[in-house]
Amino acid sequence: MSRTAKALMARGLDRDTADSLVRGGYTLASLKLLSQKELVDLGLLPKMATELLAESRPPIPPETMAKLLYESRWTCCVCRDRMKSVIIHHLEEWHDSRDHSEENLVVLCLQHHDEAHTKRELSLNLTIDRIRDLKRLWLDQVKLADTQTIIGLGASNPSRWFYFNHARIFDVFLSRNLGVEHNRITLSVMMHDLINDLGTFSIPSDDKLHVYNFGEGYLLYQYVANLFDRILNDTVLLDLTDKFNRTDVKALLKPGMFVALQAAFYFNREKVAQRGPGQTRQAYYRRDGIQIQFEFDAYEATSTSAWAVHLSGHKVALPIGQVTSIVEENSNMTITISCYAIGCFFDEHPYRAAQGTIVGIE
Repeated sequence: MSRTAKALMARGLDRDTADSLVRGGYTLASLKLLSQKELVDLGLLPKMATELLAESRPPIPPETMAKLLYESRWTCCVCRDRMKSVIIHHLEEWHDSRDHSEENLVVLCLQHHDEAHTKRELSLNLTIDRIRDLKRLWLDQVKLADTQTIIGLGASNPSRWFYFNHARIFDVFLSRNLGVEHNRITLSVMMHDLINDLGTFSIPSDDKLHVYNFGEGYLLYQYVANLFDRILNDTVLLDLTDKFNRTDVKALLKPGMFVALQAAFYFNREKVAQRGPGQTRQAYYRRDGIQIQFEFDAYEATSTSAWAVHLSGHKVALPIGQVTSIVEENSNMTITISCYAIGCFFDEHPYRAAQGTIVGIE
């Protein structure tokens, strides 16, 4: 969504009308040069046109609006119809509350926005308390939406994971008390003494290229991939692929959050051992003054092709990790993550496909 459209929504306009004005070539500055009648003819309510011309009410802060719209998935919390245009509604009206906080805001479609301003005697009103309850229920329901998007991108490729941070994955596995899931793969790795009674294993210190570079390595990979998929299904992820901009990052991202991003990363090798543990590599992706970066040990790559080809150079990848720091310096922002897994050959993210991204080049 364009910056102008967001600015108009922050001033009370619904999404479809804001998008229509942008397509018509209007900017916030050009709209303020029009008369009130001209603004009303363009679809603004008289009160909104008056406020726009006089700017009697400050706009909703962009970071607050970005967080609200993201968490609501740009969808009315009452009808949950994703096809309807939406508007940001103040639960306690602005002229009474002077409150632009997220707690006082909710995303509604135009129909339920009208109902929120309508009082009836014989039927159930859309009261403030009822809207708050509906908002809470909707936010709880969609909080795993980004996670399901990422899982869906990899559903067609069982060999999609090219690196695992085993220590971090086992920490989460044990802390969530997931327990060993018994199936044919688990039975096979147990029979080969590849895992212990807890369902974990120690990373061997030897001179192999990578952990899985042995005869039954493919069985161990399937076991860890299944384990990580179980963890992922229960993890709230922030998908940065369509949110890699300063407004959304500042509004949504906090240390400790789990994130995913499909992008063309640069993978750099340090001058370290080429076999065994300690094969440190750096990876980063940078756009519009924002850089996301992480380190990983290539010894924990899941195949020889991953180790030699796919985790080096400039490659489209999908890392998943936990944010350890967010540093702003001058006009630059650096996000550092602790990487849990790196996937390749996922389906193209819908946002990247819509942007016409060329695989491997951005």
